[in-house]
This record gives sequence, C-alpha cells and structure tokens, in this order.
Amino acid sequence: MRMRSHRIKLNMVAVILGFTFFIALVLCACSSGTLWNELLGAGKTASYTDVLWIDTEPKGKTDTAQTDDKPVAPPSSEPNETPSDVPDVPADTPDEVPDETPDEKPDVPAVIVNVTNSAYSYGDMVRDLNLLQTRYGDLMSLFSIGKSVDGRDLWGVRLGAETAPHTLVVTAAIHAREYLTTSLVMAQLEYYLSNYDTGTYEGKTYRELFSSCNIILLPMLNPDGVVLCQEGTAGLNTAAAVQAITRVYELDLAAGLLTSKYSIDTYCRTCLKANVNGVDLNRNYPQGWESYRKMLQPSMKNYKGAAAASEPETQAVMTYLSSLSNVSALVAFHTQGEVIYWDCGQTGTLRQNTLRLAEEVSKCNGYNCIDEQNNDASLTDWTVLSLGIPAVTVEIGTGTKYPLDYAQAQDVFDVNVNVWAAVAALYIE
Repeated sequence: MRMRSHRIKLNMVAVILGFTFFIALVLCACSSGTLWNELLGAGKTASYTDVLWIDTEPKGKTDTAQTDDKPVAPPSSEPNETPSDVPDVPADTPDEVPDETPDEKPDVPAVIVNVTNSAYSYGDMVRDLNLLQTRYGDLMSLFSIGKSVDGRDLWGVRLGAETAPHTLVVTAAIHAREYLTTSLVMAQLEYYLSNYDTGTYEGKTYRELFSSCNIILLPMLNPDGVVLCQEGTAGLNTAAAVQAITRVYELDLAAGLLTSKYSIDTYCRTCLKANVNGVDLNRNYPQGWESYRKMLQPSMKNYKGAAAASEPETQAVMTYLSSLSNVSALVAFHTQGEVIYWDCGQTGTLRQNTLRLAEEVSKCNGYNCIDEQNNDASLTDWTVLSLGIPAVTVEIGTGTKYPLDYAQAQDVFDVNVNVWAAVAALYIE
C-alpha cells in the first residue's frame, strides 16, 4: 500500500515536470516564431494574431509615389509643350525614402516673387514660374514659344480660361537692361493667382474677368540680353554667343559710341538693349522696318537687323501671336518715363480702340498718354498695323541711368497692379 502510494506520487511529479518542460519549450519557440509556425502548419496564411510574430523592421527602404510638382504640360494649342528649362524633380530611388508623402507638395514660400530683387534674373523667373505652377497649376499653364540665340526658352504663361472669347497679351523685357519689367509682370501674375476668387475689379472677381478675357504673359522676350546685363559674358551658354557680343562691343568702340574705359562686361551691364547679336528686338519687326535707319550696324541699341524678323526671338513672337485667333489687346511694358505710347498711324475704329486701351491703362497707373506718332519697327507697331490688334507701350519708372534703381520697384507695382484686370474688364461678356 505504501509502495503504491509512493509510485502515484512519483507519477504526479513526472507529469508536473513534463508539463513544465512543454510550456517552457512552447514559450521559447514563440520567441523565434520557427517552431510556432511548424506547430500551426506550413503554408498557413498569416492572420491578425500571426502578425504579432512577423518581423516588422523594414528589410530595405520602400518607394513612394513621386509628387507631380513639375510644371504640367501646356494645352495642346501651345507650341513646345515640354518646358526644358524648368528644373526637373528627381525621381525617388529605391535607396531613399522621399521627404514628402504622395499628397504633399514641395515647400513653396508664402510669397514667391520678390519685386525688390535688384537683379531679378532669368533663373529667378524660371524658378518662380515653377513654384507658381506647383501652387496654382489649376489656374495657369506654362509653355515655351521658342528659343533665344543662346538657347534659352522664351517662356509663356496662360492665366484664366483657355476658352475665353478674348485674350490680353502682356510682354516684358524685350530690351535687355529693362528687366525691372519682368519682376513687375511676375509680381502681377502672383498677385492675381493668389487673389483669384477674392480679388475684384469694378465688382467682378478676377476669376470672372479672366473667364471672359484670359491673359497670355510673355515675361522675358530677350533673356540673353538680360543675362548679359546681369552677369556679363560669363553668363552665356556658348562660345558663339560670346564671340557675337564681343564683335558688337568692338563695333561700338570703333564707332566712338563708348570709350575704352568700358570693359565688355561694363558695357553689357549698363548700355545694352539689344540681343546677343546686337539687334534691337524692338526694331526688328516688319512694320516700318524698311524706313527705320537710326543705326546701320550691330550695336548696343537701335540696330534693326540684317532683315526684318531676322532674329529667332522675333520670329518666335510673331509665329505665336499669329497663331492666336482671339487676341483683343497687347500691353508691352518698358522702362522708363511713366508714359504710354499708343499712336502708330492707325485709323478708324482701330485707332479709337487703341486710344481706349491707352486711356484705360492710364486710369490705373496715372501715366500720360503721348499723342505722338511712332512707327519704328516695334512689336506694338506690328501688332497694330499688321494684326489689327490694339497695342500700347507702357514705360514704367523714372531715372537717368540704366538699369533703373530697384528702390522704385514696389511703387511701380502698386500703380500698375490693376492693369490686367482693367483691360480684361473692357471685354467682359
């Protein structure tokens, strides 16, 4: 009896020890997951409980969808639809985790265009166009109408409804040293974009105005010249361009238009209105070209070129404007004088409509309309007399030296900010 009782006790101890060993074995296996999976069965689909034992540490960085922060392609009606000068956004690589989530945009400053930048450059403009496109891509489209002599894109922007029955074309910086006009029109562009649904003119929101009359902005028609004014020959892309402007400089020296105290870079920074070939782009248009003879060889200004529309910049503008069927007006910004030129010898209804345009702009900025006929192969002469479209030249700012002092940039913006809206209001339907 005692032996049987003793045997029972030994069996109970063995059972307890065996059960304890089994529990320890299971717990150890759970920590590695290996035996646990074998116990559950090979090939079993992981359930929510199973995930508790799946290694959640990443084996490598994962890709995230790339944000679409590059300027979108322009409408099919615009030429050269892929902007090559706009900085590309690098694609995410398998070795990097992008900083932004797919729904985020890259950092964009609260105010993009700095109107007090005393050297607002081609690069600044391209950067700002890219940032504006990132923020306001649903309101604007970006495109190139052609290339300059030195290979820079001639950028264009459409603001407003593409289907609008009217279009206002705004241009700037056809003269190299007048790049204050580019910072003005770029600041105007940002102003209208940022106030598109809240800003008003004569009781109409900007959205309403630009749905009836959209805006085509060509913010820098002479980018090579602007680069030369700001950076000298070091800013040019090609040796051929350097050789071209060096020849122009030497011709002006030989003609006595400047003294040898002017280095080529000083000459470019202070005197140049022309493009890199020494052609004044605002004297290169066909209308009035034959009779214009102020300068007979390549020069810093006033040379009309070897033939009408000889320059690629001129050809690009003419081709693009001729392709548009609904242009109602053109405003060309220049410096300086705070005046508006409108009379190029047009007659009849065209003359009345051009004067009406000039007076509307004058009502905004307070500049005087000049009753003096000019027909000197300019962009506005060609627009009025060849295309039959009202066009005015608006001379912003004052000063005796070029480029103009940027201290007046904010004042220039303040008095001209409503010009686009005022002209669009003429064509509200």
